[in-house]
Amino acid sequence: MYNNFYLSEQKGSDCSHINSTEMQQFAQNSIPISTEEFRNIVMEHHLFLASGGMGGSWRMLSVTGTVIGVYASRISDTQGRQAHLDMKNLSLLGLQEVDLPFSSWVGAFARYQDFSDADLHSSIFCDAFLANCIFADANLEKVDFSRAHLRKVSFMNANLKNADFENCDLTGADFRGAILDGAIFKGAILDGVWR
Repeated sequence: MYNNFYLSEQKGSDCSHINSTEMQQFAQNSIPISTEEFRNIVMEHHLFLASGGMGGSWRMLSVTGTVIGVYASRISDTQGRQAHLDMKNLSLLGLQEVDLPFSSWVGAFARYQDFSDADLHSSIFCDAFLANCIFADANLEKVDFSRAHLRKVSFMNANLKNADFENCDLTGADFRGAILDGAIFKGAILDGVWR
């Protein structure tokens, strides 16, 4: 059953020094981001991308159990501001068709959110709580979901080329129609997944 999930038979890297649960609880207990605040984040991020912010790469750092995403770009004098939704409560937002490639969602709390048709390629969702979310038809190419809580998430028809699901809980996730070329599943929990 797991032969469709590359490297799923291999153990994931040791992450005992990372406290994903604490990060997720912090996000859940924080004041949810308002629609207006999110609209401003998206606008600033689009300025960042338009001024050369695309094409960089993410590095992950762990400080006292908390993961931080650091973005390395070829261009240092970009305008706007890159979207960092790290450890934020996103429960009040409408996220369908959101256009935020190269953004950071580390440790975010977004249970039951609908990301259908979103463009989030080259973003990071490490340690995020995304249970029961919908990513149907989303562009998630090169997204890093390492250690994310992805129980019962729908990835139907999503582009997951080169996505990283290392040490994720994917219990009951739906991958029907998804493109999984190059996606990595080391140490992922794949009980009851649909393919």
